Amino acid sequence: MGPDSEGGIRLEGLVTFRRKLNKSLTFVTLETDDGISHEVTLIKEEHVKAVLRNTEVTMLVTLDISARTTDPPIPTSNDSAHADCHSETVPGPNPKKQKLNSLQKFVCCEVLRSQPSSQGPLHNKKTQPIVKPCKWFLQGKECPMGAACNRRHEFLTKKEEAQAVRSQEARQLFINHGGDDGAGLQHSKRGSIFGDWLVATFGVEYLSSGSGVLDIAGGKQHVSQYLALTYGIRCTVVDPRPTEPISPCNILTFEKRGHQPPSYHMALFDSEFLANHQELVKSCSCLIGQHPDEATEPIVDVAIKLRKPFAVVPCCVFSKLFVRKLTSGKYVTTYEQFVQYLKEKSLPNQKPTTKLVNQDVLDMKGRCIVLFAREIPSA
Repeated sequence: MGPDSEGGIRLEGLVTFRRKLNKSLTFVTLETDDGISHEVTLIKEEHVKAVLRNTEVTMLVTLDISARTTDPPIPTSNDSAHADCHSETVPGPNPKKQKLNSLQKFVCCEVLRSQPSSQGPLHNKKTQPIVKPCKWFLQGKECPMGAACNRRHEFLTKKEEAQAVRSQEARQLFINHGGDDGAGLQHSKRGSIFGDWLVATFGVEYLSSGSGVLDIAGGKQHVSQYLALTYGIRCTVVDPRPTEPISPCNILTFEKRGHQPPSYHMALFDSEFLANHQELVKSCSCLIGQHPDEATEPIVDVAIKLRKPFAVVPCCVFSKLFVRKLTSGKYVTTYEQFVQYLKEKSLPNQKPTTKLVNQDVLDMKGRCIVLFAREIPSA
């Protein structure tokens, strides 16, 4: 930022935010090289178009705006088209944040000139178009593509570098608590591992009986599509999120093998769904869920209540959303305690010490413990 030759203010920085409120009012945030973010309010439609017609977020631009020391009123349609703006420091609610990122607000009535910087859009300080940063670079790891990677391997701003450092620290904290380090298998591969385990544990014939497998919270259909495509097992997916369409390649494979794709119910696995689909739930061969989030405990409870075999791979605990206690009286707050809590599930008239839920480990990284029951006694 510096004075303009005509007495105005010159701002040169990276466009980090852009919002058009209406035809004559646009908000733009520029981050200069010193790490300070400047919120610029551009008024008058003809000037806004001239400034931002070819300007996108993450482009380096130079704005020459007029300024004066007194605070003018907000311009109206009768105001002159001459430059009018004022500058003021907007105090933040947190003094510490204000020191890290001092925010100055410029209200501009007219932009005298606006042009791309002489350096052009940033990309390794050259004139080529800007690209997204490499995910391996952001994680602090060596990129497997090496010099052939078409992503960016440098930070454009100090803010971007600080965000990457915070993400690395959060990822390391997650790994220390048993999370996946990101170097594991793809989700589709994890689905095939769980699917093969289901076939080895329950058998194709049993899983295909009745209305087939009921896959709870399996919106991506990694498990159900693998079971239906590879083994011809009938599957039904229950998930509140809209599903992704089956790939054309898988559709052709289904037709060639004569297998039926999984059916889909976009709904929560709650009491309303159980009341509306009683026959589907009662006639299913097995209830399954791979990382089903909030539906993990309901799967186990419904399976025990209906005496149905089940298999779940727990992941998130949601200790603030659900208050649970172990038989020892301790609150469930960790992943290990959540697994123990599910293993303590029993029939209403059964002693808590009676083993009902079994445990196994899948051959994959991350949350790989599977809790299951092959058969549940009727009494």
